[in-house]
Amino acid sequence: MEPGQDAPQPDPQSMQIESQPEQGSESDRQEERTRTAAEVERQEAQLIAQWDAEKIQHMAELETELLEKEELVEKLTEQLTQVAERLERSQHTSHEQKAADNHRIQELESIRQEEEALIAALKDRLSQVAEQLERSQQSQPAWTESDQQ
Repeated sequence: MEPGQDAPQPDPQSMQIESQPEQGSESDRQEERTRTAAEVERQEAQLIAQWDAEKIQHMAELETELLEKEELVEKLTEQLTQVAERLERSQHTSHEQKAADNHRIQELESIRQEEEALIAALKDRLSQVAEQLERSQQSQPAWTESDQQ
């Protein structure tokens, strides 16, 4: 036997009576549909409101994050500008220093050349004086002690 066959079978007439109150009047069904539709609309409105609130909160979080990133970009841009300015000043100073060093090197080279020329002239003059002295000594008779007295 199949399960449920030994259970008492309902009376078809009593089923009809019981189903009538379940069906209710048309106005009851309309009222139930209206309540159901209103409940669905209310739930949808709650979901939309919740979604909107979450969306608004997410947008606020994104806006805060964007502001933080904008501040970071501004700060980094300012720091980069300062570094670029320091580098430019440093390069300018370095170029000025190189120019000053090159000028000083040229001055020292000029002084060295003048000193070399002076040394050569002094050596030449010294050689001339030494030759004159030697000629002078050779052309004069030797002085003796008796001549000096």
